[in-house]
Amino acid sequence: MRKPILALLLLVLCSSLSAGAWSSIETVHTTIIFEERDAPSAQSLASFADEVLLELASLLEHMPKRKVVVILAGRPAFSNGMFAPFPSSIILYLTSPVDRFLGSRSSSWLRSLYTHELTHYLHLTSPVGPARYLFFLGPEVPAMNAVLMPQWWVEGITTYTESEYAQGGRGDSPLFALTWQAPMLQSSLWTLSQGRYNSAFPPSGRIYSTGYLMVDYLMRHYGKESFARVNKDFAWFPFLGMNSALKKETGFSSKALFSLAIEEQQALLPQGTSLGLQFSPQGLGDHYLPTTTDLGLVGYANSPKRGGTLVRYAPDGEVQVLKDLPYVEHDSLFFTPTQVLFSYTWADPFHPSYLPLAPVSYNDLMLYHYASDSFRRITEGEMLTQPVISEDGGSLFAIKRTEERHMLVTVDADTGSLTTVYDNARGSVYEPVLAGEAVVVVQIVEGDSSLVAIDREGGATTLVPPTRSEIRSPSFSGGRLLFVSDDTGFLALYAYDLSSGELSLLHSDPQGVLGGRIEGDVLLYETYTAEGVALKRVGLEQIEAVPVTLQGPLAYTPSSQALVEKIFPTRRFIDYPRLNLVLPYPFVRENSVQPGLWFHSQSLLRRQLLIAQVGWDIDRGKAVGALDYLYNPGPFSVGVQASFGKEKRASVTLSVPLLYRPSLYNYKLLSLQGSFALVTQDSDLLYSFSTRVGAQVKGRGRPNDFFGTPFGSVAVGVEAKGMNWAKVDQARLFGLLAAQVRMFCSSQMLGLRLDGVTDSKGQLENALLYEGFSDKGLDGDAKARLTVRFHIPFGPLDLPIPYGGMTGLGLSLTAQSALYLEGSSLLWDREVVLSGALTASAVVGSGLAVRPFVLLAYRVGDGKASLTVGLNGGALLVTKEH
Repeated sequence: MRKPILALLLLVLCSSLSAGAWSSIETVHTTIIFEERDAPSAQSLASFADEVLLELASLLEHMPKRKVVVILAGRPAFSNGMFAPFPSSIILYLTSPVDRFLGSRSSSWLRSLYTHELTHYLHLTSPVGPARYLFFLGPEVPAMNAVLMPQWWVEGITTYTESEYAQGGRGDSPLFALTWQAPMLQSSLWTLSQGRYNSAFPPSGRIYSTGYLMVDYLMRHYGKESFARVNKDFAWFPFLGMNSALKKETGFSSKALFSLAIEEQQALLPQGTSLGLQFSPQGLGDHYLPTTTDLGLVGYANSPKRGGTLVRYAPDGEVQVLKDLPYVEHDSLFFTPTQVLFSYTWADPFHPSYLPLAPVSYNDLMLYHYASDSFRRITEGEMLTQPVISEDGGSLFAIKRTEERHMLVTVDADTGSLTTVYDNARGSVYEPVLAGEAVVVVQIVEGDSSLVAIDREGGATTLVPPTRSEIRSPSFSGGRLLFVSDDTGFLALYAYDLSSGELSLLHSDPQGVLGGRIEGDVLLYETYTAEGVALKRVGLEQIEAVPVTLQGPLAYTPSSQALVEKIFPTRRFIDYPRLNLVLPYPFVRENSVQPGLWFHSQSLLRRQLLIAQVGWDIDRGKAVGALDYLYNPGPFSVGVQASFGKEKRASVTLSVPLLYRPSLYNYKLLSLQGSFALVTQDSDLLYSFSTRVGAQVKGRGRPNDFFGTPFGSVAVGVEAKGMNWAKVDQARLFGLLAAQVRMFCSSQMLGLRLDGVTDSKGQLENALLYEGFSDKGLDGDAKARLTVRFHIPFGPLDLPIPYGGMTGLGLSLTAQSALYLEGSSLLWDREVVLSGALTASAVVGSGLAVRPFVLLAYRVGDGKASLTVGLNGGALLVTKEH
């Protein structure tokens, strides 16, 4: 039996080691892993990786003994980065953000992102507290320190270092400051307890805002070394939270320290009153600048209830939803009188370069025509965002993402082909607007912003010269370019007159101006509120333009990217599972408990996962064990499971996609799964194999879809069993039909599922049991079970709980019954099971998402009931009553 197991393992391991063209660079302190297409970014990172590490290691008082692993992912269509444990490594998405959420003065996205994620690595792998004495259990032991750590403490230090140890950063951005300034102005700031976790309530990243306020205050008032001291004290007594550690360091509780940080910020709040009157509706959600179209004033909005939508603003203040547009960023829509051009994001989880933590994805362009309510896709598999189109549709421009840089391209609306119009090798351009015959873009070079006009041949004319003041959200009307800048320290609206070249401050608001447009005799503008982005309007006669001159450019030294001279040698990278943890763990097998060990190992690219257990059967004096291996490179996945004890088992499972078709509103998937298993019992060898073909259509979700998205699925399969390689002894044919539909444009869902099975031996008593019950059912030639569910979400919640917060709650009501086929007779089980499950969603500690539930089931026929308490779909406690 061992030979088949070893052969299966060797086959899968050899195929995994030979798959994928990944390379690595070794510096003194880091190992950088990348695809060959991303070699320039890898060389750039290698040039400054050790320098940044030495700076941060000094701040956090932790110099890793092992090299820091950095994985570069150049294929995601959105910007992100993360520290990932098991094994500890950093993943950096090379695509820099078009919304510049780190601020425009961040001259190098790669350096700022590396600074942020390396801070996570050093902080969360620091050998402090009891972990420093437990490394004999494996290199990932320090992960225990983050289990109860509040998220604001985790993200506070990273937001601080990205601002202090890299150019720019959120701490240098007035846009980031608005996340707490606006709630302060409205006397509705969240509490420190609510700052431990993110929820559906704005601001979406309040753990960053809370953390920056707390850590920045701590560093400035108690010294930079105070963070490491507080972190060490917390690690020894994590059940007391941050309160005890902060009080020991500062003399103040964490709540009192937060109050002091807030009081300090109160003195910095913008002064004055707003002339603008809000015309977007009150309530949670974001409303962005609308444009006058043939349908009236049309814009884009995003709310927890509905998600992304096109909306129309009526003169009487009513807002009408025109169309749902999921997975669209607000700055990637352009409105004309008859249609809207937008960029939407879609992912390809079956691409050969797929990584579980870095999905391959794209931004493609699509046109929506109001009158015909129809879509037309323009591009396929591109990285395009922030598109603009002329009213006649003859000219279409967009920003093409090329890792850290962004260029202006023109797009053929018929063929989707791209032509580069403007590309500055030293910087990037953003947010194009049509201004007569020219395209005006925001250009950023080494942290300085400028407005540049580009003609149809690619010639560039600088309108607003480079300035350290941030420039955002340009628009054009009446011969003037409007744009947002933080020249005074707060975001306000400015105007540049194309004919005279005069620059003036046009309008300001205490809650900031995020973008503006003139429609007729009214200025419409976006501002920030405690409930999200809101729209205001003010008459032009109330506005007085004041001539200004923006600040000069930054005094900077050339970036590390520009200074790259040394070429680091590369070598092929081989991805294999690495040991993470070894824990004492009771080995449960065959209704007995034996002492044992649990092993966890995973590869750096997260394509391979190996979990094993070994134990000792005291009664029989033999070793027992189990192994579970998964290889998931993207196009397919292979699993190997094996165990040995009283009996020996080995199985292989394979999952292959046959067809994958993503679209704006859903994706369609046709897949094949198969498995083969061997079991030895005494002197007999049992074998089984199964295959299943399934098709699924799954819709895009909304933020408030607590119970998942609408879907439809169908599957059929066969399972066969035999002994000693003889003919098949038993066969089963099974299938299912399932669907979940949205009720009344809400997030309530109605689910239907029909499962069926037939068995060559008529042994179906253990098949398709009722929810909450393990009693055997009736036998027959075939069996069908019908399940009807009604899901009711109770809306997003924002309730602090110990070590985290509750973010959602929902109720599922279920009814089940079954039919049997006995010969030519159709029999009803005469049982109906009714159940209700109350499920909560919560975030605990440094970001662990959990869904505890309580399920009560009642069987009408015999009056039996059961109560199940569980977590994340698994039962922890089951009780039954008669």
